[in-house]
Amino acid sequence: MAALAETFNKWTRTFYETEVAEDQAHRARPFLKAVEPYVRKRSLSKTITYPLKTGVLTGEFYDPDDDLASATGELGTDCVYTTKFAQAPCRIVAQDRELNKGNSVQIVDLWKTYHDETIEALSDLIAQAYLTAQAGSYPTSFLDAVNDTDDYAGISLASYPKWRAFIIESKLNTAVPISPTVSNVQQAIMYSNIICKRTVDLIVTTPQVWWKLKSQIQDKTQITLGPTGTKLVQYGFQVFEIDQVPVIHDSLIYAEDYVANQATRTAAKGHQMLGINFKYTYPLVHASRYFTWDEQGWVKPPNKDAWLNHLYWWGVVVCNQRRANFRIFGIDPDQAAGSYTDFDLADNTNYATLTA
Repeated sequence: MAALAETFNKWTRTFYETEVAEDQAHRARPFLKAVEPYVRKRSLSKTITYPLKTGVLTGEFYDPDDDLASATGELGTDCVYTTKFAQAPCRIVAQDRELNKGNSVQIVDLWKTYHDETIEALSDLIAQAYLTAQAGSYPTSFLDAVNDTDDYAGISLASYPKWRAFIIESKLNTAVPISPTVSNVQQAIMYSNIICKRTVDLIVTTPQVWWKLKSQIQDKTQITLGPTGTKLVQYGFQVFEIDQVPVIHDSLIYAEDYVANQATRTAAKGHQMLGINFKYTYPLVHASRYFTWDEQGWVKPPNKDAWLNHLYWWGVVVCNQRRANFRIFGIDPDQAAGSYTDFDLADNTNYATLTA
């Protein structure tokens, strides 16, 4: 039994070392792949504190005899996060191993399938955690950070009114949703930049809204020569960007049919869009527990006729300047093009608060 466990451990080291598991995990979902360059790895504690940034610090020019201005106090307190823990078990039952041991290729393929399914399972869980409001054992998420909810990361809006993302939403008590137009996304990018002097790094929305945006940009047909001189035809977009910001879609983004004449954002529903600035909002993970296998390797529990390993993820999504991000509520991808309207900044009290 010990020899078999060591064989499994050797295979894991050979085929699924940390870098391979990470790469496979990131490729499992569009959002994970987009976020990958911005993941920060550290040795985490259970509680993480970050200096709060509610605005933009400014410098000054001064003459030789001038008194130097003091800081504005915008980093005067800490936001607090709690590290969360996730795992996916990989279990190979003895029957699968025993009944295939005469075929080395088949048992290796079977073993790799177990690994692939485990990586995919944990990837799906983490992607869901990134794009789902925090609850229970889940970590704080991008959805929590890119919002205007109170008491996020232990900071109240009453104390720091600018501790919120830039929000665009449909007009309540009307039948006017946010139109799925490139123009409205451009406005969101522009006003977000005005608020925090930074441009978001990524926009993620629903597949339906992404398709409506794509339809407003002319597709491109490209013909290139393959290695043997064969013509390769590519149709569509290699990179889809709006004002130099990549736009992707993920089915985990909130999507319901827009409901007209509602008094609350929740009741109006509709599709959503997040604009994320990874300088201030990003996954912070424990370096030795980021899509890594258990350091003890494969073990056979005394009460199971099977071998067991675990794939781990420890971390949290942190943010120390929520207003560097934007979020759009109440988008209606079913709206007819002839009814499209531009977002009206005059209706947005959120912008007035953030720029006060």
